[in-house]
Amino acid sequence: MGKEGAAIVGGGTEITISALAQIPNLSAPESEPPSDDIDTKFENNQHIVIHAMDRDRSKYGWAGHIPKLFEERVPMKLDKSIDPESLFSKTEVDGDVLIVYDVDGDGSKTPAEFHLLRIGHPPKPKRKKTKAS
Repeated sequence: MGKEGAAIVGGGTEITISALAQIPNLSAPESEPPSDDIDTKFENNQHIVIHAMDRDRSKYGWAGHIPKLFEERVPMKLDKSIDPESLFSKTEVDGDVLIVYDVDGDGSKTPAEFHLLRIGHPPKPKRKKTKAS
C-alpha cells in the first residue's frame, strides 16, 4: 500500500491511508470487443448506381449500390481527388471502389459502405471511316 502513517495533505485536509483503503477499487470498464469484424475489398471498373448526393458535404451524404456485387443502398464516400460537382448530375458512373463489409460471427458479409476512389472514363466514340473522294 504505502508507508505506514503516510497521508495525502492539501488544502487544509489530510486523508490517511486507512481512509483511502476504504474506497472501493474502481477501474474504467473494459470495452467489449466489437461482435462483428470488418473486411475490405478493392473492386476495379464497377458500375455504380447513385441514390443520394450531397453537394455540401463532399465526403459524406452520398449513397449508392453496385449491381454486380450488392443491391442494398449503402453509404458512399468520395475520395478527396473526386470533385462532387462532377457527379452531381449523374445517377450512374463506373469507377474503382473499396467496399467495407461487416462480417457476422458465421462469416457472412454485408456491405456497410463503399469508397469511390476513381471515376472511370467512358470509352471514346469510334470514329467513322470516311471514304476518300
